[in-house]
Amino acid sequence: MKELTEQEIINACGKFSDDNIYYSDTEFISNSMLGKLKISPKELARYFEKGSETTSAMNFGRAFHLAILEPEVFSSKVAIYPGKARRGKAWNEFYENNLRNEMLDIITEVEFESIKGMETALVGNEEIIEFLVGKKEVPMVWEDTLSSVRCKGKVDILNGDTIVDIKTTQDSSFEAFRRSAYKYGYN
Repeated sequence: MKELTEQEIINACGKFSDDNIYYSDTEFISNSMLGKLKISPKELARYFEKGSETTSAMNFGRAFHLAILEPEVFSSKVAIYPGKARRGKAWNEFYENNLRNEMLDIITEVEFESIKGMETALVGNEEIIEFLVGKKEVPMVWEDTLSSVRCKGKVDILNGDTIVDIKTTQDSSFEAFRRSAYKYGYN
Protein backbone atom coordinates (compact mmCIF):
# COMPACT_ATOMS: atom_id res chain seq x y z
CA MET A 1 0.00 0.00 0.00
CA LYS A 2 1.37 3.41 -0.90
CA GLU A 3 1.91 5.98 1.83
CA LEU A 4 -0.88 8.49 2.47
CA THR A 5 -0.31 11.84 0.79
CA GLU A 6 -1.12 15.12 2.47
CA GLN A 7 -4.02 15.60 0.03
CA GLU A 8 -5.43 12.13 0.84
CA ILE A 9 -5.30 13.00 4.55
CA ILE A 10 -7.11 16.29 3.94
CA ASN A 11 -9.74 14.56 1.76
CA ALA A 12 -10.34 11.74 4.25
CA CYS A 13 -10.61 14.12 7.22
CA GLY A 14 -13.05 16.26 5.25
CA LYS A 15 -15.34 13.39 4.32
CA PHE A 16 -15.09 11.88 7.83
CA SER A 17 -16.70 15.02 9.26
CA ASP A 18 -19.92 13.25 8.23
CA ASP A 19 -20.57 10.56 10.88
CA ASN A 20 -22.43 8.34 8.38
CA ILE A 21 -19.39 8.24 6.11
CA TYR A 22 -16.97 7.85 9.04
CA TYR A 23 -18.79 4.89 10.57
CA SER A 24 -19.50 3.13 7.24
CA ASP A 25 -15.93 3.44 5.93
CA THR A 26 -13.82 0.27 5.91
CA GLU A 27 -10.69 1.60 4.19
CA PHE A 28 -9.39 3.12 7.43
CA ILE A 29 -9.32 1.10 10.66
CA SER A 30 -10.76 2.47 13.91
CA ASN A 31 -10.28 1.41 17.53
CA SER A 32 -13.77 -0.13 17.45
CA MET A 33 -12.75 -2.28 14.50
CA LEU A 34 -9.59 -3.37 16.29
CA GLY A 35 -11.74 -4.37 19.27
CA LYS A 36 -13.83 -6.60 17.01
CA LEU A 37 -10.71 -8.07 15.39
CA LYS A 38 -9.30 -8.80 18.86
CA ILE A 39 -12.33 -11.07 19.39
CA SER A 40 -11.92 -12.73 15.98
CA PRO A 41 -11.67 -11.94 12.26
CA LYS A 42 -15.21 -13.32 11.92
CA GLU A 43 -16.45 -10.76 14.48
CA LEU A 44 -14.84 -7.94 12.47
CA ALA A 45 -16.46 -9.25 9.26
CA ARG A 46 -19.84 -9.36 11.05
CA TYR A 47 -19.27 -5.76 12.22
CA PHE A 48 -18.56 -4.66 8.63
CA GLU A 49 -21.69 -6.43 7.41
CA LYS A 50 -24.22 -5.61 10.15
CA GLY A 51 -22.71 -2.87 12.31
CA SER A 52 -22.56 -3.02 16.06
CA GLU A 53 -25.27 -3.84 18.57
CA THR A 54 -26.27 -0.79 20.60
CA THR A 55 -26.64 -1.06 24.37
CA SER A 56 -28.34 1.31 26.81
CA ALA A 57 -24.88 2.28 28.10
CA MET A 58 -23.78 3.16 24.56
CA ASN A 59 -26.92 5.27 24.03
CA PHE A 60 -26.27 7.06 27.32
CA GLY A 61 -22.62 7.71 26.43
CA ARG A 62 -23.50 9.05 22.98
CA ALA A 63 -26.23 11.25 24.43
CA PHE A 64 -23.76 12.65 26.98
CA HIS A 65 -21.23 13.31 24.21
CA LEU A 66 -23.87 15.20 22.25
CA ALA A 67 -24.87 17.22 25.32
CA ILE A 68 -21.26 18.29 25.89
CA LEU A 69 -19.84 18.44 22.37
CA GLU A 70 -22.81 19.21 20.11
CA PRO A 71 -25.63 20.62 22.26
CA GLU A 72 -27.15 22.31 19.20
CA VAL A 73 -28.07 18.91 17.70
CA PHE A 74 -28.92 17.04 20.93
CA SER A 75 -32.69 17.37 20.55
CA SER A 76 -32.60 16.18 16.93
CA LYS A 77 -30.54 13.07 17.71
CA VAL A 78 -31.83 11.97 21.12
CA ALA A 79 -35.36 10.96 22.09
CA ILE A 80 -36.29 11.09 25.78
CA TYR A 81 -38.64 8.32 26.85
CA PRO A 82 -41.00 9.54 29.60
CA GLY A 83 -41.46 6.11 31.16
CA LYS A 84 -39.27 4.34 33.68
CA ALA A 85 -38.79 0.91 32.14
CA ARG A 86 -37.86 -0.07 28.61
CA ARG A 87 -40.68 -2.57 28.27
CA GLY A 88 -44.40 -2.71 27.78
CA LYS A 89 -46.81 -1.25 25.25
CA ALA A 90 -45.88 2.41 25.87
CA TRP A 91 -42.18 1.65 25.42
CA ASN A 92 -42.78 -0.40 22.26
CA GLU A 93 -44.84 2.40 20.70
CA PHE A 94 -42.28 5.07 21.65
CA TYR A 95 -39.44 2.93 20.33
CA GLU A 96 -41.18 2.20 17.02
CA ASN A 97 -42.16 5.86 16.48
CA ASN A 98 -38.62 7.05 17.09
CA LEU A 99 -37.05 4.42 14.87
CA ARG A 100 -39.41 5.51 12.12
CA ASN A 101 -38.40 9.13 12.72
CA GLU A 102 -34.73 8.07 12.54
CA MET A 103 -33.87 9.17 16.07
CA LEU A 104 -30.40 7.83 16.83
CA ASP A 105 -30.59 7.26 20.56
CA ILE A 106 -33.33 6.81 23.13
CA ILE A 107 -32.73 7.59 26.79
CA THR A 108 -35.11 7.70 29.74
CA GLU A 109 -36.06 10.85 31.64
CA VAL A 110 -33.96 9.61 34.56
CA GLU A 111 -30.95 9.24 32.25
CA PHE A 112 -31.61 12.71 30.79
CA GLU A 113 -31.62 14.22 34.30
CA SER A 114 -28.39 12.37 35.05
CA ILE A 115 -26.79 13.77 31.88
CA LYS A 116 -27.88 17.29 32.80
CA GLY A 117 -26.38 16.84 36.28
CA MET A 118 -23.11 15.52 34.83
CA GLU A 119 -23.00 18.41 32.37
CA THR A 120 -23.54 20.94 35.17
CA ALA A 121 -20.77 19.33 37.25
CA LEU A 122 -18.40 19.27 34.30
CA VAL A 123 -18.84 22.84 33.08
CA GLY A 124 -18.95 24.14 36.66
CA ASN A 125 -15.52 22.71 37.50
CA GLU A 126 -12.85 25.40 37.10
CA GLU A 127 -10.08 22.79 36.76
CA ILE A 128 -11.86 21.13 33.83
CA ILE A 129 -13.56 23.98 31.97
CA GLU A 130 -10.35 24.96 30.10
CA PHE A 131 -10.20 21.45 28.59
CA LEU A 132 -13.69 21.80 27.09
CA VAL A 133 -12.57 24.62 24.79
CA GLY A 134 -11.35 23.86 21.28
CA LYS A 135 -12.38 22.17 18.04
CA LYS A 136 -14.91 19.43 18.65
CA GLU A 137 -15.37 16.05 16.94
CA VAL A 138 -12.21 16.38 14.84
CA PRO A 139 -11.59 13.45 12.46
CA MET A 140 -7.99 12.34 12.02
CA VAL A 141 -6.34 9.79 9.75
CA TRP A 142 -2.81 8.40 9.66
CA GLU A 143 -0.85 5.46 8.46
CA ASP A 144 0.66 3.17 11.07
CA THR A 145 4.37 3.17 10.32
CA LEU A 146 4.95 -0.43 11.41
CA SER A 147 2.07 -2.11 9.58
CA SER A 148 1.19 0.42 6.84
CA VAL A 149 -2.43 0.12 8.00
CA ARG A 150 -4.55 3.20 7.42
CA CYS A 151 -6.13 4.32 10.69
CA LYS A 152 -8.82 6.78 11.71
CA GLY A 153 -10.16 8.30 14.88
CA LYS A 154 -12.23 11.21 16.08
CA VAL A 155 -10.89 13.54 18.73
CA ASP A 156 -13.63 14.76 21.06
CA ILE A 157 -11.87 18.08 21.68
CA LEU A 158 -8.63 19.37 20.15
CA ASN A 159 -7.08 22.43 21.75
CA GLY A 160 -3.60 23.09 20.36
CA ASP A 161 -1.54 20.04 21.34
CA THR A 162 -4.11 18.83 23.87
CA ILE A 163 -6.51 16.01 22.99
CA VAL A 164 -9.55 15.46 25.21
CA ASP A 165 -11.54 12.23 25.06
CA ILE A 166 -14.75 12.24 27.08
CA LYS A 167 -15.78 8.96 28.70
CA THR A 168 -18.70 7.98 30.90
CA THR A 169 -18.34 5.38 33.61
CA GLN A 170 -20.16 3.94 36.58
CA ASP A 171 -16.95 3.77 38.63
CA SER A 172 -14.46 6.64 38.35
CA SER A 173 -11.86 5.20 40.69
CA PHE A 174 -8.31 4.98 39.33
CA GLU A 175 -8.32 1.18 39.35
CA ALA A 176 -11.67 0.93 37.52
CA PHE A 177 -10.52 3.43 34.89
CA ARG A 178 -7.27 1.51 34.43
CA ARG A 179 -9.26 -1.68 33.81
CA SER A 180 -11.58 0.10 31.34
CA ALA A 181 -8.62 1.66 29.51
CA TYR A 182 -7.11 -1.78 29.07
CA LYS A 183 -10.42 -3.50 28.22
CA TYR A 184 -11.46 -0.95 25.59
CA GLY A 185 -7.98 -0.18 24.24
CA TYR A 186 -8.02 3.54 25.11
CA ASN A 187 -4.24 3.61 24.87
